[in-house]
Amino acid sequence: MRKEYAGKIDILTVVPRSVKTQMNSGIYAFTIMPNMHARAVVEEVGRTDVTWGHYRHGLNNWLLGNPFSGTLIRKYDERQVKAWMARREAAATAAKQTTQKAVEERPQEEAPKVEMAAE
Repeated sequence: MRKEYAGKIDILTVVPRSVKTQMNSGIYAFTIMPNMHARAVVEEVGRTDVTWGHYRHGLNNWLLGNPFSGTLIRKYDERQVKAWMARREAAATAAKQTTQKAVEERPQEEAPKVEMAAE
């Protein structure tokens, strides 16, 4: 598309890293907020064809390419994911126990008595 529309419209390919959203918890290294990412991307329109967006994402990609720093970042991310999953599991267990306790404490309703009319 870039070649077909050259000179007519700007086409920018964005390759972001971690952006905190409702679908991304933002626990990874170099995570940025959506407004930061959007601003960085808009600033690149007309300047380049491909961008990481925010400079942190470019730095993250560069560091991941280095064997030493890449290993450190991946280990950090793994620890963050494990901690997040443990918190999520603890919250789910607590919610289940609370629900179970509420069900057990609920007073039992008696079935309504139905009297048969004599004919």
